[in-house]
Amino acid sequence: MFSQWHLGLGLSKLIIAVRNETKGQQARADLARTHSSLTRNAIEMQKLDMEDYASVTAFAEQAKALERLNIAVLNAGVAKTVYKPVNVLSTALLAILFLPILKTKSAASGRGFGRIAVVQSDTTFWAKFREKTRVPLLPALDDETTFARVDRYFASKLILQLFVTELTKSGGGTMTEGVIAVPNRILGRTPSEGSRVIMTAAVGFGPQTCEQYIEGGNLQPRAFI
Repeated sequence: MFSQWHLGLGLSKLIIAVRNETKGQQARADLARTHSSLTRNAIEMQKLDMEDYASVTAFAEQAKALERLNIAVLNAGVAKTVYKPVNVLSTALLAILFLPILKTKSAASGRGFGRIAVVQSDTTFWAKFREKTRVPLLPALDDETTFARVDRYFASKLILQLFVTELTKSGGGTMTEGVIAVPNRILGRTPSEGSRVIMTAAVGFGPQTCEQYIEGGNLQPRAFI
């Protein structure tokens, strides 16, 4: 998702989180080759398997060793054609783990508050979300008998957006805590164009974008159920 366009913004270090290390090394080499002003060492690859909670926590632990951390883009998501449990928990876990790290590392850099950008799509508005009245909710989503292939992806995106909203309300994403959560629509764009949308959301707005949905560079209403 990150392209030459991002590296031209003066980025000092880019960390690519990958599940497949071979493909990650190739992506790292491609990015270094297309931007001659950066050394290969400016682009780092780290292992992250979002289907493994231990991998998620280990990735966050590695971030604690960074000299500074200003922006985290959470962009994991997959549409399943067969039943799988709800697939947003690792993204939520990683956001929670990154909150104190961003607060500390961004303050140390002297560049203001850190930012988390959570990539989303307009499918949040399309979710029927038949399980929404079930209590407790998450175990209901593990019920294979209610699984609907298309709607489960939509519902997963909606749940993640609701999580971001609640996270900011709980104090994890206020202006003083220094996190901006900005879901973005990236469908129908090239990888380079889509990456511009994400970075515009992450660095082109101020704290007023907490809890907001950004589409095409403009603030938009969030989905509600």
